[in-house]
Order: sequence, then structure tokens, then C-alpha cells
Amino acid sequence: MEQYLILRNKAIEILKDLFPGATVEFHRIEYGGWVTTVFVRFELDELIQLLWEEISNAVALYYQTKIETDFERWNLYLFYLSKQKMEKGLKYRIENDPISSRKIVIEEFNEALDRGKMEEIISNHITNSSLTINTPQPAPSPFVQDQAITAVLNKILADVDDKKKKAIDYDDLLKKIERSFKDEI
Repeated sequence: MEQYLILRNKAIEILKDLFPGATVEFHRIEYGGWVTTVFVRFELDELIQLLWEEISNAVALYYQTKIETDFERWNLYLFYLSKQKMEKGLKYRIENDPISSRKIVIEEFNEALDRGKMEEIISNHITNSSLTINTPQPAPSPFVQDQAITAVLNKILADVDDKKKKAIDYDDLLKKIERSFKDEI
């Protein structure tokens, strides 16, 4: 944990120097291993359009390359918080960029970014921990004997005495039933 805090604080310091108009917050959760989330917000939304790649590269260079485990390195999420609706093409480019981290754009975000809000965003986009599934299970349907199959079975078994019924070859019996139904058509 101490190593993470040192690394995080150093990365935040560098990012603030490189991108003075940005607010950068890190949050880390345990989810099968450590997952780091980085939240980036600009005073002017236009700066996201101009700087998102540079920010992604800077996070990769000054934070991600310093992480010790592969799990942590490959489970880094970068959230860009936009006050307005973003142009679809730009949002698509950001979120589908395969370099270094998973990137997610949160549009029309005009709230304070506190710990609770970060955890809510993480829940909605990564862990789905707030997801509740209330799918009603259908009641089991009662067994209904098929009259056609019963008739075929009764016909086949009519000539078999009780001692031989225990030694019936069920594969052979099923084949006889299948032939009986094929012959009907």
C-alpha cells in the first residue's frame, strides 16, 4: 500500500505540472487483485479533445510502467469526466483506444468528485457491484405423460414378463420407439 501511495502521489504531481488545467484523482480497489482508476477532469471540456492521448501516455509513462504486477498493469482504468455531451466520434476514439489502459468517458458530469462518487462510477463501469438481478424463476411445470409414447411403450412391453423388464436394453427400447414414430409419418 505504501508503495502505491508513493507512486500515486508522484504521478499526480507530474500530471498536475504537465496539465495545469486538469484535476486528477487516483482511486484503487481490490477486485481479484488491485485495480487502479484515474479520474481526469478539465475546467474546459475542449482540453479533453486536445489532450486525452497525452494524458493517457503520461499516466502510462509515470504510473503504469512503475507498477510491479501484470494484473495491476493491465487493470488500469482512465475516466475522462466531461461537463457536456461529447462528440460521438471523439468519444468512440477515446474509449476504443487500445494503448495502455481502458478509457471511459463520463459525459454531462457536473458533480463533485468525492470518494463516494468515484466508488459509484467504479461500480457502474467496472465491478457492477450495485447490480441487482431480480429475475423471477418460472415454476416448474408438472410432468405430463405423453400418450403416444406411453402407447408405444405399453405395446412393446406387453409381451415382456416382470423378470425380463429389469434386464431391458434401454437403447434398444428407445430405438424401437423412434422407429415407431418414424413409421407414423
